[in-house]
Amino acid sequence: MFGARETWTTGGYKDQNYDNFSMSGQYLHKLTENDSLYASVGQSFIMPTFSQMYGASDSAVSNPDLKPQKGTNYELGWKRVSDNHSWKAAIYHIDITDNITATWDSSKTEYKYTNEDFKNTGVEITCDIIGKDGFTYNWGINYGDPKVKGTKKPYWDRKYGRWQLNGGINYTKDKWITSLQGTYLAQRVETPSSKQSFSEKPYFLTSLTTTYNADKQNSISLTLDNLLNREDNLSHSGSEYYSTPFNFLLSYNYKF
Repeated sequence: MFGARETWTTGGYKDQNYDNFSMSGQYLHKLTENDSLYASVGQSFIMPTFSQMYGASDSAVSNPDLKPQKGTNYELGWKRVSDNHSWKAAIYHIDITDNITATWDSSKTEYKYTNEDFKNTGVEITCDIIGKDGFTYNWGINYGDPKVKGTKKPYWDRKYGRWQLNGGINYTKDKWITSLQGTYLAQRVETPSSKQSFSEKPYFLTSLTTTYNADKQNSISLTLDNLLNREDNLSHSGSEYYSTPFNFLLSYNYKF
């Protein structure tokens, strides 16, 4: 399977116009009725948004000289469907040039949009399970080594976290749908724009959502966030942006 996309711009700031041709492809080899191998390569091209280039705010500084980001993603994996289990294991590598990012300037207490190179190599294992009596389950483990390099740091420095664990339980019965999900990110680092990264404690995000579909038009949902009432710093740029304490949202939805 192959795909292609052409992107071009005109009337850019300081005649900064771009022309890019991106391609993607995937090969699937079926080993047995339940097992298959796949390999994929995809190129990406993303232009900066208008707000990133010109829409300055009290906390974010725009940058009209932002470049578009170009990247290539490689993935080699295995899939297996066994009874009520769906397995997936993959090795991946991501390489992005001029990745558009917001860097924190602590001296001015503001963000500024800049370009920096980004790469990440890792392995991921996921499993979806169909249980009994309306229950389904999902879990995943991801280990990577994301790194960045920019003009202020001309060396590869760690970013984000290395270990990510995901898991959830879903329940569907009659007009009710309930989902409990959690994400744990460990071996985290904070990465300032000009200083070397430093360790940050793991975060654990949890949420519970219950929806009652009265009919085709009417539904009511209750969402509970941060069930453990943790105080986790969610930022990865050297700043402090803490998770909201335990909170809930009750909403009503009507479809016309």
